[in-house]
Parts: sequence; C-alpha cells; structure tokens
Amino acid sequence: MHLAALTDSRSFVTTWLEGFERALNGADGEAFGRLFREGGSWRDLLAFTGGIRQAHDRTAAVALFDEVMQPPGRHSLQQVDRIRAESTTRFGMDLTEVFFDFVTEIGEGVGIARLMPSENEPDVWEALTLLTTLQSLEKSTGRGVSISEAVRQDDRNWPVRRQAELEYANDDPAVLVVGAGQSGLSTAAALKAVGVDALVVDKWDRVGDTWRSRYQSLKLHSGLGINHLPFMPFPDFFPEYVPKDKVGSWFEAYADALELNVWTSTLFLGADHGETSRRWHARVERDGVVRNLYPRHIVMATGVSGAPHIPELAGLDRFRGLTIHSSAYVDGNAFEGRRVLVVGTGTSAHDVAEDLCQHGADVTMMQRSKTIIVSRDAAHTTLNGVYTSGLPTEVCDLIRLSSTYPMQRKWLPVLTAKIAEVDKDLLDGLKSAGFETHFGDGNMNIGYEYYRRGGGYYIDIGCSGLIVEGKIKVVQARDVAGITETGISLNDGSSAEFDVVVLATGYKGIQNAVRQYFGDEIADRVGPVWGLNAEAEFNNIACQTAQQGLWFMAGGFPESRIFSRYLALQIQAAEAGVRIHVAGRSGDL
Repeated sequence: MHLAALTDSRSFVTTWLEGFERALNGADGEAFGRLFREGGSWRDLLAFTGGIRQAHDRTAAVALFDEVMQPPGRHSLQQVDRIRAESTTRFGMDLTEVFFDFVTEIGEGVGIARLMPSENEPDVWEALTLLTTLQSLEKSTGRGVSISEAVRQDDRNWPVRRQAELEYANDDPAVLVVGAGQSGLSTAAALKAVGVDALVVDKWDRVGDTWRSRYQSLKLHSGLGINHLPFMPFPDFFPEYVPKDKVGSWFEAYADALELNVWTSTLFLGADHGETSRRWHARVERDGVVRNLYPRHIVMATGVSGAPHIPELAGLDRFRGLTIHSSAYVDGNAFEGRRVLVVGTGTSAHDVAEDLCQHGADVTMMQRSKTIIVSRDAAHTTLNGVYTSGLPTEVCDLIRLSSTYPMQRKWLPVLTAKIAEVDKDLLDGLKSAGFETHFGDGNMNIGYEYYRRGGGYYIDIGCSGLIVEGKIKVVQARDVAGITETGISLNDGSSAEFDVVVLATGYKGIQNAVRQYFGDEIADRVGPVWGLNAEAEFNNIACQTAQQGLWFMAGGFPESRIFSRYLALQIQAAEAGVRIHVAGRSGDL
C-alpha cells in the first residue's frame, strides 16, 4: 500500500485504510463489516459491485460485500494513494472526511470515507459512510487506435474530416443516443472522453431547441454552480439563473466545441435487437429520409417524462373555451384580459401562471395535491449548499454522491426544518391564500420528491408572492364539482367562468416511450425507468438494464453530468470485453 504521508493525529486514517485493503483482498466480509459504525452505509458506483449499489447499514454492507466478492479473489485492491483527510461537519456531526484514490485490476477509482470514533471503543475509528467510485478503466476500448491518434493520422483538413465523421456514410456508430438535451449531450461527451463513438439524434431543427421551444419565461430555477455540463462549465459571469434561450445557445456551442456528432431534424422511429449479432437495427428519419443504423448500444436520453398527460377531469370535453397543455404554451401575449384556469401546481404550472399574470390575464390555479414550496434562496444555500462552497464541481459531485440514503433520511428533515423557519412568512402567506404545502415524504423535501415522481414541487422565483398577494387565485380541486361549458362549478353551488384552461398536469412516464419504440416484450423485460428501487438508486438510469445494449439517461443537469460518466464507463467496458457487472437489486423503495 502506498499511503500519502499523514500526521500522527491522523494515524487512524492509515489504520482504517489498511483494514479496508485487507478486507477487500481477503474477500473478508466480517472484516469489512468491522470498518463501519452500526448505522454505517456504503455506496458503490462500479468499483466493486459492478453496478450502482447502496447498502443502508452494516449488515447490508456485509451482505452486499459477500455477494460481489464471490468467488474470493474476484477483486484485488492494488493500491491506495493520494489521501486527503480533513475534519469537517456533515449531517450535523463532527467527523473526519477522507478522500483517497485507489487502483483495482480493472481501473482507477476515488473513494470518500467519513470516519468517527467507535461508540464502544473510542480508539477505533469507523465509517459513517463509505463511497467507492470507478473513475476510469485501465484497459483500452479495443478499437486499435484512440480518437486523438486517429485525428493525428488523418491528413484531411478539419472541416472535411468533421463532415465525414458526421455522415456515417460507411460505418455505424457504436452508440446511438436519442435526445440532445442535457442528458444526451452529457452522455455523448462522456462517451467521447473514453474513446467510444456516439451519434446523437434529435427531432428539433437545432441543438438546444428542446429548451428554446418552451414557454418564454422559463429559466433554470437552481443556481449556476450546480447546473454545469461535463468538461465545459458555464462561465462565472453567466446569470445565476440562466434563461432557457441562453441554455439552448449554450447547448449548441457545447456540441460544436466538443465535436459531438449530432443529427438534428431526425426522428427515432424504433429499433429491434439482434440476439445473435448483438446489434440493434435502429430506424431514424432524417430530413424525410429513413436511415437504418446498426449500433451495439442505444441510450434513450429523452428525459424523465414522455408524452403530455391529459387527466380525466369531469366535464372537460364540454368546455367551449380554449384548452391547451402546458407543453404547448409559449407566452401570455395572447391572453391579456382573459380568464385562465391553470390546472396543476408544479413548476410548470407556477411558471405559466406567473407569465399569464404578468401579461394581464386573470389567473386561477386549481390545486389537485399538496405541493412542496421552497424559496430560491433557501434551496440555493441549504439544499445545494455544497455547490456554493468554492470547491471544484467534480469534488462537489463526489460529496453529493457520498451522502447515502440513510444519512439523507436523517439529515434532510433537519434542513427542511431550517427551510421552514426561513420561509415561514412565505408558507404562512400561501396558507392564508388557500394554497396547501407540505415537505415531502418523510420531510425529505424536493430532492427525493423529484427522484420518486419527477415533479411535485416549486422553487419560488416569483409566483408564490403573486399568490400571497392575491394576484393569482387558488381553488382546491376537491371543491370543484366539474368543468362546465363556460368554466367550473363548485360544490357549494357557486361557479366561476373561464376563457382558457391550461393543463399543467405533467407527462406520462418513460415506460410508454419504451413500449412505443421497442415493443411490449422489451418494455416488460426492462420494467420501470426513473423512480427509486429498494436500495434508493434510480430504476434503470445509467445502469445495465435487463435488455442487452439498452440504456437510459435522464434528470436535470447534476444527474446528467454525474451519472453520464458511469454510464460511459459501462459501455466502454462492454466494448472492451471487460466484465464489471454483477446482479442488481430491484423493487420499490
């Protein structure tokens, strides 16, 4: 073992890491368990489990360790190096946070151990949490020559070479990525970084149109620091909350600067998998011409949501005014002076209602379920605080990953209580206005609500104040008897008239798209996409699915940036014939 020099006061770090090495190289589950506190938890991304796995206590950590270390010798820890240990406070507890690099027989990784003295033996230090992540493979992709070497050997000038790369006239991409939003572009960039060729297809005319096409008032609701794409962060002088058209332009510049292969104006029509050839027969329509492609992998990066969800509202079919889904809403210019009912209270509903109000519409929101509301400042400084610490984004991402579910389950309610105190006037004002709020399942706030449902919250950038001031009215769905030809009827016998109904009611899940593009057999085999499994990890996101060669990437900027690295490593391993996968867990959390 090659441990970096540590002071005597940190000798317990050396002792713990030596125990970690012995447990791994001896496939000794009992010794591995002794590294943890009773409530200690372990999260691994590809390094030892071959998947994205999480064990929520010491017993579960030992069980997972024994599962993935069989047969003995399956993994060897060849080296632990470059150690940084510092005292800090996490989850309201004083502890020592240890960053360390390690090398195994398949690649290089980074770990974070959060150590505390044992409750029973103060001289023995144990892990409250352990994160182990694979960061790179030692073996090449087996393509014979790297991308950079190929470029040096190609004597054509750059524009000619780039055009040839983009056309795929005589070959097929190893990976077909469907969707050029943050998930698709992050995935393509991560694949390029590990030398795997990828083609991105997108239905829009230009890269970034997936953002440009949305309602005019849209901007990122979380701060600049958490929303970077991999390898090319937003400049520091960008606005803290980037407008959607600026996001679209940045996506276009990103794809160009990183030389990502993207076909715009291209529809993905579907694909069939050849079990013998281990290739997909994918059909795309580019500028009206159908093209057959035969990639080994397909990554669906079309987002958390599928087609617009149109709810069953009694009487909606009788309404004589205009009815539109929020996905078709552009701006409020055409609605000045009109009475508009916005159905829903998630982020899109708030943004649409605020925009309508600012354009002179008479707006009422129909609330169908309680909604998490967090002020922008509270979300920025409390929930995403690590990204305001000044640490590099990659370090912040690792710290984010190392916050295991048991720790989040204990700590997020504490943060929620702080947010409730900061936002007390806002929340009290919303209650007085008839708007109902809550703090999520287990008071865990917006993060896990998004992971479970893909919505159900709003980070306030202005609309909540309009509700409190009475400029936007609220009606509870339980008080509505039904929709009439001219508006709504209420249970108390009164009524309200509207000219327009905007359905900000969300979208169908990704499973519908899987069924549409790949058929029932594959959709049933793959199962749910998004949401959390029994280990509190995403269902089928950035991990090997039950269908060979089919992958999914979804989420906001941080999820896309973080998990695209691990998806790319798995595809790189598959291309190189390196086996890293073992059996995974399933079932709802």
